[in-house]
Amino acid sequence: MNLDEELPIICNADRIPALSGMHTLDRIIVDFMKEQQIPGGAFALSYKGKLIYKQGYGKASFEREVQPDSLFRIASVSKTLTAIGILKLVEQEQIKLASTVFGPKGILSNYRRTAKGDRRLHQITVHHLLQHSAGWDRDRVGDAVFWNLDKVVRKKEATAQDTTLRYMMSKKLQFAPGKRHSYSNLGYLVLGKVIEQITGLSYENFMKGLLSQLDIHNMVVGSNSPSYCTKDEVEYYHNPSPNSASFDYSKEFWMPAHSKSVVMDGTAAYGGWVATTSSLVHIYDSLAGYGLQQLLKEKTSRTMLDRPTYEHGPEWYGLGMDVEDNGLSWSHTGAMEGTSCTVMHEKSGLTWALYFNAWSKDMDLNGLVKYAISTVSSLPLRQESINLPHKYLSVISEDQTQGITVMLPLIYLKEHVRLMSEAGYNAQWINCCKWNAENHFNIIWNQDNEHGSFHIMINIKSNRFEETNQRQSENGYFIKHLENYSIADEVYFAIVFKKQPNVVQKVFHHQNPEEHLCRLDKMQEHGFHLVIQSLTSVNGSLVVSSVYEKAELSEKTVSWTAITVDNFLFELNKQIQNNSSLVYVKFFNDGEDPLVSAIWNSKTNNNYWQRNGVSRYGFLYELKLCAVRNRKMDYLSAYVEDGAVNFAAFWPCKTDSTKSSS
Repeated sequence: MNLDEELPIICNADRIPALSGMHTLDRIIVDFMKEQQIPGGAFALSYKGKLIYKQGYGKASFEREVQPDSLFRIASVSKTLTAIGILKLVEQEQIKLASTVFGPKGILSNYRRTAKGDRRLHQITVHHLLQHSAGWDRDRVGDAVFWNLDKVVRKKEATAQDTTLRYMMSKKLQFAPGKRHSYSNLGYLVLGKVIEQITGLSYENFMKGLLSQLDIHNMVVGSNSPSYCTKDEVEYYHNPSPNSASFDYSKEFWMPAHSKSVVMDGTAAYGGWVATTSSLVHIYDSLAGYGLQQLLKEKTSRTMLDRPTYEHGPEWYGLGMDVEDNGLSWSHTGAMEGTSCTVMHEKSGLTWALYFNAWSKDMDLNGLVKYAISTVSSLPLRQESINLPHKYLSVISEDQTQGITVMLPLIYLKEHVRLMSEAGYNAQWINCCKWNAENHFNIIWNQDNEHGSFHIMINIKSNRFEETNQRQSENGYFIKHLENYSIADEVYFAIVFKKQPNVVQKVFHHQNPEEHLCRLDKMQEHGFHLVIQSLTSVNGSLVVSSVYEKAELSEKTVSWTAITVDNFLFELNKQIQNNSSLVYVKFFNDGEDPLVSAIWNSKTNNNYWQRNGVSRYGFLYELKLCAVRNRKMDYLSAYVEDGAVNFAAFWPCKTDSTKSSS
C-alpha cells in the first residue's frame, strides 16, 4: 500500500447511531496518519459514560484492515491499569500507600540493598512508585528495564526482571524518594511485583479478574512466545525511513504480534497490555464515575488525581496518569516501536482513546483529537467556523480583524498573499519553517485599516535585496517585518513594507553571527536600536538579517541571537522583571536543534502570554479557542523538534504572568 493511496475508513460494525460531521473528524485523523506515515489506527469516543463513536482506519497488517474493535498494544497506558490494581489492594486494606517496598520490613522483603546500594532504597513507598518519585532518574543514568545485564550479573534470577531488581539494590538513587517527579518504567515493574506478592496471583490474572467487573474480557498481556496468538490484534509497522517524504508499506517491515523485534515478555505492568479503544474508554469512564459498575470507589479514584506536594502548576502526574486542568482532565499516552496511543477523559465529559500501529513523530495525540472533535457540531468541544477569506487560511478571529495561516507550502504563497490582500488583510508577521525539505509559511494577517500603507514582497533574492529596499524607501515605505529563508542553499526574503514618515533605518541583510554581534554595539553608539533579527540556516551556516531604527538615546535594547528554548524562557522572565518588553522573537532550527532569536526594549512595557512546544493539531485547537475570544497574536514561529513540527506563539496581555509549555 502506497502512502499516496486512500487509507480505508472501516465503518463501525456495531452501527452506533452516526453523529453529524464525523466524516470531518475521520478525515483529520487519516490526514495525520498519512503525514506521520502510519498505516493503521483505531478511535473510540464516549460522552458522559456512553460510547457514541468508534472507528477503524487503514491497515492492520499487509493483508488485513483495522476494525473498530481491533486489539492494539497500549504501551505506557498500561501504567494506569497497574495503578488501578494497586489502589484496589489499598481499598481492600491489603497494603497502604505509605507501605515501604524494599528491605526487611518492605512488601518485597527479599529485595534488600547491598553494601554498595543506596540507604534510601528502603525508604521507597508504594506512593512514590505510583507518582514516579522513587528516586530513579532515567535521564541521568538510563532506563534500567532496557539494560542487558548478561555481562554484568553472574548469578541470574528466575526472570530478567528479577535480575534487574536485584542489580538495582546495589545502585544509588539520583534523588531522595518523594522529592520530585522522574518518569520510571522500573517503578511500575516493581508495582507489578507488589501485586503478585500480595495476591499470590500472576499480575495478569489478578488484573483480568478486576477488569471482568466491567465485563471486559478481551484484554491480554502481549508476549514474544510463538504460541501467543490473538486473532484480533493488529501487526505493527516498523518504518525503516521515518523522515522519507514517500515510501511503501512494504511487507518485510510488518512485525507480527509475537515478533521479538520488540520485547514484550515481562513488560506487563509498565507497558505490556493489549486492548481495544472501547475497553480503555470504558475503564476511564469508570474512573470518572460513569456506569453502574466501578473499578474503584469514588474517593479512591479521586486519589489518583491528587497533586504531589512538589508540584505547583495546573498540570502534574498523579497516580498512574497525567492530570490537567487542575484535576478536571486526566490522560496517559504510550509509545514504543510500532505503537503510539493515548486515552483521555476531558473535563467536558468526553472520553477518547486513539491507537496507531506505528511510531508517531508527533505525539500530541490529544491535541489532534481535540482539534478533530472541535469540527463536529454536535460535540462539546465544537468551535464554530467562520467563512475564511481564503482556503489556506487556518483560523480567523470572531470579529474578523485577524487571521492566522499555518504551514502554507511555498508554492501557494504568492496566490495566498494576493487573495488575502484582495480580501482586505495585511500581513503583519511572516515566518518560514523548513519541514520535509520544503519551505512552509506561517502568517499573521490583520484587517487593513490603513489602505495602501502596507504591502508585501516575497521570494526576494539576496542579490536584489538592497535594490528592492532602496526603491521602496524612496517611495516612503520602510521595513515593518522581514523574514529570511533558504531555497537551494540561497538566501531569500519575504518583506512587509509600511509607509511611515520620519523613519530612519539601517538594514544589513546578509551577515554571519560574528559580524552581526560586532555591529550591535557600534549601531547603539550611533543611536540605532535593533528591531528585527531574523536568522536562518543555509548549508550548515547561520545567516543574520537585521534592521535598526533611529531611537532615543535613553532606550535600552537587549538581544540574543541564537539561544536555547530554556535559556530564552529564563531571559523572558528576567526581562519582565526589568520592565523591558519583547519586540521581536523567532524560533528557528540550526540543524536538529531549536533555537531562539529575541529582542527586548525598555521603551514599551507590554507583557505576553506565550505558548511553545505545542505541535500542529494541538496548536490549531488552541488557535480556535483564541479566535473565539478575539485574542490577537503578535509573533508566531514554527520549528522542528524530534521530527515533529512545533509552534511558538505570543499574545499580548495586561498582566505580568507568562505561560509556557515544552
